[in-house]
Amino acid sequence: MSQRELARLINVRPNTISHLCSDKVNSAYFDTLEQICKTLNISLNELLVLEDD
Repeated sequence: MSQRELARLINVRPNTISHLCSDKVNSAYFDTLEQICKTLNISLNELLVLEDD
């Protein structure tokens, strides 16, 4: 699924998805992450990769 299609399905701007997919993310709305997980049928643990500083 493309970022543009995902954005359309969860009703956010494509730039929002693009930003969330970048290495520069330092915050995100939980509601957006929850919508992404539901749409992709994955858990939050599968979506996020946490790194130590």
